[in-house]
Amino acid sequence: MAAHYDEETCKAIVGGLNPQEAAELRAFVREQRTPFEFVTLNILQGDQHLARAVLGGAPYFSGLKAENMQVIHDTAAERFGPDEFRAHRDVSKGIQRVVNSTGSFERGLMPRPHRWKAAADEKAKLDRAFAQP
Repeated sequence: MAAHYDEETCKAIVGGLNPQEAAELRAFVREQRTPFEFVTLNILQGDQHLARAVLGGAPYFSGLKAENMQVIHDTAAERFGPDEFRAHRDVSKGIQRVVNSTGSFERGLMPRPHRWKAAADEKAKLDRAFAQP
């Protein structure tokens, strides 16, 4: 389900763009003093072509770091595909809650069989010790 919403988000922000135009936009971004801030600001102002160009190529083509791409992706997704972005975020939160609940359940339950076995072993040991020969 999460993959579906992520795909819908990508469709909303990374559509068809002329490869030459995309390359020129990425080169222009790379020449900026602060490419990350430049891209983020332009996406927030509604420049979908710039978002498509930057997200359609490797980060270094635009003078960006790999860790910046997720922020740029999320910013563009929220700006250009808000419904898909919210749905993806909600599904991701739900999955994380299930994972956390499973971990809590496992941490709470798993020590018990060990304690039960230890208590049974101790009782058996005492029974053997006090048994009449």
